[in-house]
Amino acid sequence: LDYNNLDCGVLMPSLKQAQLRHIALYEEILWQANELFLRGTTTARESIVLFDQNWENIQSAHSNSVLLANTDGAAAEFCSKYASSGAFILNLRQPPSERIVWLESALQHSRRLGNRQAEGWHLGNLGNAYRDIGENEKAIQWFEKGLEIFREMQDPRAESSFHSNLGNIYADIAEYEKALAAYSNALKIDDTTG
Repeated sequence: LDYNNLDCGVLMPSLKQAQLRHIALYEEILWQANELFLRGTTTARESIVLFDQNWENIQSAHSNSVLLANTDGAAAEFCSKYASSGAFILNLRQPPSERIVWLESALQHSRRLGNRQAEGWHLGNLGNAYRDIGENEKAIQWFEKGLEIFREMQDPRAESSFHSNLGNIYADIAEYEKALAAYSNALKIDDTTG
């Protein structure tokens, strides 16, 4: 192969397509590990094995999605999906500071793509990550922003979840009246929706 006369215009799209396939493959594996984890007991152990065996490739693929996301819509979508596809298992296996980096990138690209539902869930997961590191004020801000989105979208299930998370944080910081109000809001929604 004569590297001096290579047409980079032909090579680059092939490289980008290969990177996108790599990104897609490991997003799917992350999703599978997360799904197995959610099923519990025996499959939870399988999910952790699957996750651990592929963790380096998952990280590499996620990094590539972040690098390509500003210039490629598919990569931006994957950048957003990585944070949600593995939300539960990442919560178990990834340090909160690292989760925050992934979630901030996912939030940025979900906003850029106009995906309000993904934006709302990323805000909620950021709230949980900040709660995990004890930054409760930031967590409250993220949950309130997410709650606004789901109110606009008229998604009562998500609204209830966000009220419950706010209640948990207020209980953590001994603001019991606010916690009770948040839990009451969640209960009203749950009663209404059955």
